[in-house]
Amino acid sequence: KRNLSLAKTLTEVNGVTSKFMRGVLLDAFIVAILSSVALMISGLEFAIFVGIFAGICNIIPYFGPIIGMIPAFIIGFLTDGLWQGLLAIIVLFIIQQVDASLIYPRVVGSSTALHPLFVLLAVSVGGFYFGLVGMILAVPIAGILQIFVKRWVAAKEGAKDEMMKDKMMKVE
Repeated sequence: KRNLSLAKTLTEVNGVTSKFMRGVLLDAFIVAILSSVALMISGLEFAIFVGIFAGICNIIPYFGPIIGMIPAFIIGFLTDGLWQGLLAIIVLFIIQQVDASLIYPRVVGSSTALHPLFVLLAVSVGGFYFGLVGMILAVPIAGILQIFVKRWVAAKEGAKDEMMKDKMMKVE
């Protein structure tokens, strides 16, 4: 019975981490599309390439969006001047802000069954205490903790139900 419980727990942990990775990749895909479209509208040369690069870089917390802005600025600067380079940075910055506050918490939160506010809180706490690594691991760890908390609550409720049954039998 103990091996079965361990296997079930490991299966649930694997499910949470797999869903987290799918959520992060979906978020990167959404950012790539939004970035490509917005950069095309702003008139940046190679907008699709730069947008895809920005989406891929978005997987890396904090530094990824900055890394994604570098080629956008360089291409804008070299093709149409300083203002186009700055416009590309502004466009990507706005998309990153929308992603960080709305899209990422909803996409990753729904994929891991965590509330979007809890996702933001987990990333903030993980980043504060453990830096970049903490930010990357915060959501899957929060999802794993949620598994154990739910199991603990279910066990407590099961024990409570058993006590109630015993009391009912004694009364009869």
